[in-house]
Formats: sequence, C-alpha cells, structure tokens
Amino acid sequence: MRKAGIAVKLDLADDLPAVEGDMLNQGLLKLPVNAWQALDGLTGARQIALTSRAIGTAGMLQVADSGPDVPAYIRNRIIRPFFSTKPQGTGVGVQFCHGVVRGHQGRLDLIAPEPAQSGLTGVVFRVSMPSTTLHPVARDAPPPIPAAPISAQAMVVDDEPDLADLLAKMLQNPGYGTQTATSAVVAQGLIRAGRFDVILSDMRTPDMDGPAFYGWVQAEWPDQANRVAFVTGDALGATATRFAASVGRGGSAKSVTRAGLMQLVAAVRGKADHGPPR
Repeated sequence: MRKAGIAVKLDLADDLPAVEGDMLNQGLLKLPVNAWQALDGLTGARQIALTSRAIGTAGMLQVADSGPDVPAYIRNRIIRPFFSTKPQGTGVGVQFCHGVVRGHQGRLDLIAPEPAQSGLTGVVFRVSMPSTTLHPVARDAPPPIPAAPISAQAMVVDDEPDLADLLAKMLQNPGYGTQTATSAVVAQGLIRAGRFDVILSDMRTPDMDGPAFYGWVQAEWPDQANRVAFVTGDALGATATRFAASVGRGGSAKSVTRAGLMQLVAAVRGKADHGPPR
C-alpha cells in the first residue's frame, strides 16, 4: 500500500480479548484489501484507517477508507455474494469475511462514516468478535529443532525490512546462510563481496527496478545471473510479466509458503547449475 501511495493509519488497542478460531487472518484481511481496491485510480490523498478496541467482552476491528461512501439504497446488499461496487471487483471478498466472522458468532456491519473519529468519509466496515475462553493443554515442551547445517548462500533484496527478514528466516531452516539488502545498491555491494547460490529480489526497489538490477548482474557478474529470481507482492503489469517470462522464473507473491519458496529456489539452482547464464 505504501508503494501505491496509500497512507495507512493504525489505532490499535493492546487490551483486546483473546479470540480463537479458523481462517480469521484470511477473513479479516479481505477488509483492508477491499479498501485498497476502492481507492485504486482515485486522485488526491488516499488513506486507510484500522482501529481496534475492546468493547465489553468482545473485540472490535474497524476498517475505514477515504474513498466514496456506499449509497444508502445498496448498503444492505454489500455482503451478498458476487455483489460489488467496483468495476474489477468479484463480490466474494467481503462476503468471505462475513462468512468467517459469522462462523465465529461475530458480526460484520457496514456503518456510517464517522469523520470526527477517523477523519475519513468513505466506507467503514466494523467487525465484532466475542472473546474465547482458552483451555491450554499441559504437555511436555517439544525438544528443540537443531539448526540445519549451512549448505548454500542466499540473498534477499527488498526495501521492506520485515519482508526481507521473513523470507531470509524461511530459508535458514533448510540450511541457507542468508543476507538481506534493502536496496539494489546494497545488493550490488554484497554481490561484489561474495558469491550467492540464490538471489531473491523484489521487482521494484526505490533505486532500481527488477529488469535494471538483472541487467547489471548479467553485465558485471554473469555467473550469478542464472541465480536471480523475483519474489514480488505487486500485481505484475504486462511489461513486468514479459520480463519475468523471459528470465524464466519469478513473479510469485510475497505470501508464498515455505514449500512454494523452496520449490522456486530449487528451480533456480537447477537451472543455474545445468545451464549457462542468460
């Protein structure tokens, strides 16, 4: 969202009641994604506000945006399957969230904007979830998992440190020594200083995009070119899609699973070890 020029305001409470259930992350994530889509193509300042509060024994999450409000005559249709106010909408995101929340005895409501609280006049969704009484089961602590011996070196290039660290940690258990770079310039310095078996890069960093970074690796360090793959959270446009296809790997989302990440890494190493640099 930051890369798309959308400001995200967080007002999250620390004293929320515990809620236990299935698919809560997937369900609740639909709301900020829905707000993001509603702001696509709008001019001027664009903002999303997320607020959480404890209300009695329930937890409340509210998602508001600075886009247009929903007309009153269709408000009661918003959570119906396949109904959408957006040209590119499928009408299943909010409905999926509604199903998850209802399945946990919660409520999803479309409420009137409260500009005095959030400063925003667009759509506001509010989720209320009852607290869950947890019953932990006493058990012996599992033995620690020994760290896998380092068998290869990997680098993750991403200007968002949290995402770079997450991908690096996913690689460490399978036995990769990892380094992270928050810009293409930092990545170039690391490549000059040492050899990597795998280089996972975002398709776009503030100082250089994916094709330019890959072109630099090809020109300056051709033996490393076949070891570059792209892991991006952006929806790839036509140019980026053609580039990823020409490279022959990459284009997977940042929500990649550990298994999917290791499959991508294995494909990169297989091509790099059995073919000349492109």
